[in-house]
Amino acid sequence: MTSTSRAVGPAEEDDCKSSIPGVTPLLDETWLDEIWADAVADAAGETGLSAFPDDCPWRLTDVLEVDWLPE
Repeated sequence: MTSTSRAVGPAEEDDCKSSIPGVTPLLDETWLDEIWADAVADAAGETGLSAFPDDCPWRLTDVLEVDWLPE
């Protein structure tokens, strides 16, 4: 079975929010900011490094893509 990946548009995002309430936090930029801050704190604690960006350098819609990987 193969999966295909595609960008989620604003209309589809609204559909997700109304049909699957648990997904709403995942589609909020504030959620990504909070998760990024936690991830940076964890990575800094585990590695002893401090050279992590303050803000996530990727768009939320990209991060949520099934097959997406950063360049």
